[in-house]
Amino acid sequence: MTETPNYARSVVEVLREHFPDLADPDVADVTYHAISQQLRDPQPGFEFIVDDPISAKWRLKAKPGRDRCHVRLRCYRYNRRQSDNDLEDAVNDALQALEG
Repeated sequence: MTETPNYARSVVEVLREHFPDLADPDVADVTYHAISQQLRDPQPGFEFIVDDPISAKWRLKAKPGRDRCHVRLRCYRYNRRQSDNDLEDAVNDALQALEG
């Protein structure tokens, strides 16, 4: 799939704006490879933690439906705040735009 490197890099760039740990090249590289693998071999149960692995409040998940190769951000905070909803919406809008 020719879009794999560009899509995966673009997803990392979108996430980097909101998750400072992705400024670390090693963290960004692991994230890139996970997204690339999902594009090559879509798994309906795909999940990748993008914040602190202990709290795991923010995760990339396979897009539901037939388009499982693309990803969406989901918040798993026990008591969600409006700011969580706003961040989830903003990131997912940006990720949706990458698919076009």
